[in-house]
Amino acid sequence: MVKSTSILQLASAVLALLVFNPKLVQTQLARIPFSLSGAVAQAGSLQARLPDLDQRLLNAVRSGDIRQAELVLNQGANADAGNRYEGYPIAIATEQGNRAMVQLLVANGADVDVVSTGGQTALGRAVDMGNLDLVRILINAGASPDRRTTYGVPLLYRATEMGNHELVRLLLQGGGNANAQVSGITSLYKAVEIGNLAIARSLLAGGADPDQATPLYRAVEVGNAELVRLLLNYGANPRISQRGVSALGLARAQGNREIATLLRDAM
Repeated sequence: MVKSTSILQLASAVLALLVFNPKLVQTQLARIPFSLSGAVAQAGSLQARLPDLDQRLLNAVRSGDIRQAELVLNQGANADAGNRYEGYPIAIATEQGNRAMVQLLVANGADVDVVSTGGQTALGRAVDMGNLDLVRILINAGASPDRRTTYGVPLLYRATEMGNHELVRLLLQGGGNANAQVSGITSLYKAVEIGNLAIARSLLAGGADPDQATPLYRAVEVGNAELVRLLLNYGANPRISQRGVSALGLARAQGNREIATLLRDAM
């Protein structure tokens, strides 16, 4: 049984450890029975090693050294070591497009929604890069598809703006908001504006409102009959008007008989 004096000595050693006084720790540990001193010494050694392991992980990630990263993670390195200014492992690996490193970090519990430099998540950077593999990995790991880019643009809107249908599809599958917008302009409106029928179809199938921000009127303006037909099939209001001019009136003024017929038949 440990005597009360030994317990007091152990308490003193632990207190010294907490205030980071290694010299006093050594002095106090020398006075404690061997079994106790060994346990406390091991704890102190582990605590001292962790910051070094974290730095080694960051170095390994930056250099793309998978083996070293795996080694230090197995030794107890924090998969989320770093900060938003210097970067986090998951953000660095994503920036480098290092699929294997991202998978390793995810497998070791890295926070896939951690916000790094510029206020962006790893998924946001992967979307900006158009890296489908990383987007898929991060979404499958639980990354939120409703975060925004560095410039405050919703990821789904950004993917639409890029004209990347596969990115849009992945974000929608991950639960992304089909009505994501920037300054009142929805992702669907943007898809219509750039004439991307496939993206518009996916957004509508994913729950986009066919009347929000009047994408039908925009489709009439650009003279895209296929988009007009698609929007009408999803319930867009054919009687929509802007500045006192109806969509049908606009189609007639443009001499677009096909669109005028589509609108008239939908009324």
